[in-house]
Amino acid sequence: MSATAWPFIDVDEAGSPTIPTKGLKVLQLVREHLAYGWDAEQLRRQHPQLSLSEIHAALGYYHENRAECDEMLHRDDQRLETLKDQLVNPALQERLRRGSVARAGASLRSPMVSTKAAPTPVPSR
Repeated sequence: MSATAWPFIDVDEAGSPTIPTKGLKVLQLVREHLAYGWDAEQLRRQHPQLSLSEIHAALGYYHENRAECDEMLHRDDQRLETLKDQLVNPALQERLRRGSVARAGASLRSPMVSTKAAPTPVPSR
C-alpha cells in the first residue's frame, strides 16, 4: 500500500484506491455516487461504518484523479461484460424459458388441489 495526499486513502498493490482501515475500495463509493447521485450524507447512510471525513476524502480523491479513476471503472465494466459473455448459456436459458412456460400453462389447465387434510373438528364439552 502506498499513501496518497488524501487522508484515509491508500493505493493497494493493484493500483486501486482504498480506505484501508475499512477494507473498502474508493471506486465502490464512486460507482454509487455516479449511479444513484448520492451525496456524502446519502453514502454515509449506506455505509455507516465510514465517517463523513472518509467519504469526502474518497470523493475528493476521485475528483482529483478523475481520468485515472474513470479508466479503472471502464476496465472493470469491460471485465464484467467479458465474464457475463463467458457465463451466459443460451441453450440453458431457452430450456428454462420453455420449462417455465410449460409449467405456467399446466397450472392454468389444472385446478389447484390442496394436499392438506381438512381440520378435525374439536368436540364441544
